Order: sequence, then structure tokens, then C-alpha cells
Amino acid sequence: MKKTGKPTFKPTSSQRSTVMLLIASGMSEAAIASAIAVNRRTLSKYFADELLHGHSRKRAENLLRLEKAARSGNVTAMKHLDGVMSLIPEKAPGPEPLGKKATLDQEAQTGHENTGWGELLN
Repeated sequence: MKKTGKPTFKPTSSQRSTVMLLIASGMSEAAIASAIAVNRRTLSKYFADELLHGHSRKRAENLLRLEKAARSGNVTAMKHLDGVMSLIPEKAPGPEPLGKKATLDQEAQTGHENTGWGELLN
């Protein structure tokens, strides 16, 4: 006996890439669903990963292309890449993080200070 009704939706790689591009550009999910001709529930069900991570993935792809152009000698790409990287402040090396046991020892020594027991235990 044949099943009737719509066939199961199977997203193509082109649709997945389009959804990531559109979400990265700031389009709403309703507008994206309309652009790829599916309803919002279908979009949410079959493109959940792209909706969640599309912006990061497309940004990373673009940065990799920019770096490749800069490596090949494109001065404009070099300047743009430098501008992108200078937006993020450099992190100064901080103190070495304490291990689990050292943290527990430190808390055992100083944990009472902000309680009513602090004066009695000193």
C-alpha cells in the first residue's frame, strides 16, 4: 500500500548554505523560511543547526578567505584583517589558574571571612 501525502523534506547543501548566509546577515527566521520556500516549522526542524551556528560559520569562512587573500599579497585584505583583529583587545597573561585542590584549600582558609563566624574563628 502506497503512502499518500507530501514526501519527507530533504534539505540540500545549497539550502543549508543559504540559510547560514541569511541568518548571518540578520534576516528573521520568517523571512528566511519565505526565501527558501518552506514554512517556519520546517525551517526550525531541518535547519536548526544552521540557524544556531550559521553566523559563526559564515564569519569564520569569510575570515579564512580574507586571510588567504592577505597571504597572497592583497594589501587591502591585510588592512581589513588587521582592522578586524584590532577590535579585540589582546589579553595580558594572567596568573596561573589554581588547581582544584589548591582552590579548595584556599576556600577553607578564607571562606569564613564573610560570615558571622569570621570573628570567632580568627
